[in-house]
Amino acid sequence: MMQVRISNLNDAKLSTAVRERLMQKLIQHTGLEDHILDLHVTLTQDGRMTCIEAKLQSDQGRYFAKASGENLYQAIDHLGEKVRKQAEKKRRLVEPKRACGMKRVPVPDMTPAISAVAIN
Repeated sequence: MMQVRISNLNDAKLSTAVRERLMQKLIQHTGLEDHILDLHVTLTQDGRMTCIEAKLQSDQGRYFAKASGENLYQAIDHLGEKVRKQAEKKRRLVEPKRACGMKRVPVPDMTPAISAVAIN
């Protein structure tokens, strides 16, 4: 079961459209929709700048990203891109590597067979 927590500090705007955009960018576009266990997003407004932090816990690992910008939607896009890049990097590290060494081929037994010789 996935837990989603979105916190807004310093009176940052948090409408349903912003929530939907966060869900779309952080869950669907990262390819982690079936793996996320916990998601915590914090919005902070500091003058004209908006800062967004996201902490994701999935069965594949933990992700943390932080983005800021004057436009809230651009900051969300940058945040989603950072999480997506981290997820791609983890997938590449986990994938089995092809031809990473010589395959072991069984060596046939070359010892001469001892046979009983009949002595007349």
